[in-house]
Amino acid sequence: MKIYKIKIGNTYYKAGYFNTGKEASLELEYKSEKVLLYFNKKKIDIDSKINRTSNKNGTVRIYGGNKFKKFIQDNYKLNEDLEFEIISKTEINFVKKYKL
Repeated sequence: MKIYKIKIGNTYYKAGYFNTGKEASLELEYKSEKVLLYFNKKKIDIDSKINRTSNKNGTVRIYGGNKFKKFIQDNYKLNEDLEFEIISKTEINFVKKYKL
C-alpha cells in the first residue's frame, strides 16, 4: 500500500481535521461517509467523516473533532509528518514508526 504524508502544521495540530491531498482523495469514498481510523493497524475510537465540500477542489477533508485533535497532540509533534495509508474507501491507517 502507498504511504501518504502530510505535514502537521499549526492548523492540523490545533483543529480536529486534516486534508488527505488530491492523490489520496481518489482512493476514498465520494459520498460523505463515516470513516474508520486506525493507528498502526489498531482501531481508534474516533467518530470521523469524509467531507468533499470543505475544499474548493473537491479533495477529502476528514473531520474527527476534539478526539482527533487530542489523538494528534498525544501522538505527534508540531511540524512532524502524518503518514497514512488507505485501507479501503472508508478506512485510513496512520503509520508511525517509533525510534528506539
